[in-house]
Amino acid sequence: GELALIGAPGENDGQGAIYVYQKSGDAWTQQAHIANPDTATGFSFGEAIAVEGNQLFVGAPEDKGGAVHVFTNDVGSWTKQATLTSRSVDEEAVFGATIAIKGNQVLVGAPRHAAGSGAVFVYNHNVDNNSWTSGGRLVAYDGGPRSGFGASVAFVGSSAWIGAPGVDGGKGALYEFQRAEDGNA
Repeated sequence: GELALIGAPGENDGQGAIYVYQKSGDAWTQQAHIANPDTATGFSFGEAIAVEGNQLFVGAPEDKGGAVHVFTNDVGSWTKQATLTSRSVDEEAVFGATIAIKGNQVLVGAPRHAAGSGAVFVYNHNVDNNSWTSGGRLVAYDGGPRSGFGASVAFVGSSAWIGAPGVDGGKGALYEFQRAEDGNA
């Protein structure tokens, strides 16, 4: 059936949670409540959500740099698979404020990284051993403080699109990155 995922980043004093509802006929019923599994790596769990197949990606961008938690769904049972973090983000980076996924690649926005110039971190999923590895970092070629690069992220076709609302005195900019033939950004 159809699923609806609702982030509640302010729940439990900002630790956050996700509510999962399933549609059956004309009615929606709560299927699951997923609480923040690791407040040591981030608060505001549920600030950003992305779904691909049976995988759920949940951003917890506040505190200690932030994190993205990866869950898999097996017939309504949600199991934590991995936590994506970066040692190279500032504590105020809000890593996980935005998330986009396409196939085996995830983009994680950290729009306050480096004095607010921002960055987007790329992760690749190895399906053979079910692990996630860093695929690098995207930054704006003309970024500066308070650019907010990574405030929005999306995949469209073979391109990654990254928003930076603070560029050009607040006029904002949208950056396009082409994916390489091997699928990497």
